Amino acid sequence: MKRAAAAIVLSLAACAGTPKVKVERLPDGPIAARVAAVHPYAFRWDEPAIRSYQKSMDIVLALTAKKRLLVFGPGEFEVLRPGDPDPSVATDLVKVLALNGLDTRGFLVFRGWAERRIARGMNVVEGKGRVQAASSEEVTYVAHLDVWDAATRRVLLEVSGAVPATPPEERPEYDPTPELTALNRRLVEEAWALLEPRLTAPELKDAPLTLRWLPAAALDYGPRGQPSLRERMLSMDRLQADLERLSVYRYFDPEAPPRRLHQDLGLPPGLAIARVGGELDQYLREGDVITFANGRVVLGPQVLQRALNLSDARVLQLSVYRGAARLDLSITLP
Repeated sequence: MKRAAAAIVLSLAACAGTPKVKVERLPDGPIAARVAAVHPYAFRWDEPAIRSYQKSMDIVLALTAKKRLLVFGPGEFEVLRPGDPDPSVATDLVKVLALNGLDTRGFLVFRGWAERRIARGMNVVEGKGRVQAASSEEVTYVAHLDVWDAATRRVLLEVSGAVPATPPEERPEYDPTPELTALNRRLVEEAWALLEPRLTAPELKDAPLTLRWLPAAALDYGPRGQPSLRERMLSMDRLQADLERLSVYRYFDPEAPPRRLHQDLGLPPGLAIARVGGELDQYLREGDVITFANGRVVLGPQVLQRALNLSDARVLQLSVYRGAARLDLSITLP
């Protein structure tokens, strides 16, 4: 096992360049889990709640796109003891799974966190006949991701990586740590490449829809002891508050045209339909916004995906905004 782990570390480093990814632990044997829960992303320094939400949702969106696991993300379960190594007793996740009719023992938990390492030094600078001492500071972000298995009650996989901080002038306004964002997303892909071959659950059913997520739910996210962005916006002037809202949308869709982004800010939170195909075109239209699925608030695409795969009697109940009108639809699935 040690030789296999070393081989994977070397192969990942060789093919990926920088930053290097380190695999601490490897899964072995089949994995029967059908559910994945993503813990709030943890920083080992002070960051507002919105940053934790963004990094957590990066993991949620990546896993949802794989269409193999039913995903629960931030705001869908409560973390009671963030430092507890056993996620099954540190959260109310077991209760949430039971309410959804899901196995309370066969699930995976994805936990990401980051630390910031600062190296300080002194440099001697010569100029105009004088010698001066100047301090220097190098910042490195180290990101971690582990996957915990409820069936075996142990950590299946651990991956980590390090990346130097981006110069301030190169950071986009909507993300103060773009290098950490990229590293976090890469760790998810590396972890998935090792987990997917061992999953035994079949691929999830999907709907013939092209969707765009409207992440207004991010504004209301605030774990215990931390104010939400919406609460912080109350003390801002209107222009600053609008810029904060815009930056949340821009983070998740950096290539979006400015005009469309501003239009999205005026829509209800949920999933905007960009294209409808198959038999669903008799129920839904381009431009509709799905806000509820089987009675659940659509906090992200993972909620609709779960509804499609857990609907009783193959009937999907949706609440949709079509312009200013709200429609309640009952859709018979094929």
